Amino acid sequence: MRTLRSTIPGVTQRRRTRLDTAEDLHARRQELFRLASPLLRGLGYQDVSLKQLAAACGLSIPALYRYFPSKRELALFPLTPANRPPLTCFTEPRADPLVVLSRWIDIACVDLPDLLLGLGVASGLPGDAVARELRDGCIDHHRVLLRALVGEVRPELGGETVGDIVESLIGVLLSPLFAPTQNDLHRARERATSLLRGYLAPVVGDARFDQAFRLAGAGR
Repeated sequence: MRTLRSTIPGVTQRRRTRLDTAEDLHARRQELFRLASPLLRGLGYQDVSLKQLAAACGLSIPALYRYFPSKRELALFPLTPANRPPLTCFTEPRADPLVVLSRWIDIACVDLPDLLLGLGVASGLPGDAVARELRDGCIDHHRVLLRALVGEVRPELGGETVGDIVESLIGVLLSPLFAPTQNDLHRARERATSLLRGYLAPVVGDARFDQAFRLAGAGR
């Protein structure tokens, strides 16, 4: 019965419309966060008002509420599950796992300012269980993804070594949260690449490491 109903044009169209609407809503929320984020960074979460955020988005407060029910939800938006890459999104047949890992670093560094902003807000709300869950869930998601990617580069690496690489890489990328003087995000990829070189180049060879990272960065 479910298969027969899915072939009815009207039913198919309604399902597709709901999906498109959800995708459009997420894209609109991403756009609004990009407009509001400079104020969140410049004034700080506690001091910026919802009126200021709405004005930055070119909306009234009631219109902004259509997308974000509160200032808190707007500020935590980068940590939501909808913004986390699927665990399978980097897998490609016959792709060099080292190139795939480098691609993750490229994308992570582009998204890093927004991620750090969300993590900083969540850490400043210690009594907020939802904020803590979003923060920990976001980091754990990338931890699992990185373990899979690093393990693909060299399957014979032990789990403890892979874990050390992943935790060190996460620590490098998130260091501006704990050491504001290290907030030069333009150097994030350089630091991450240097760290991975120390762990992986002795295993895969300097030539392969350099080639993989040049290939992954060639389109930037």
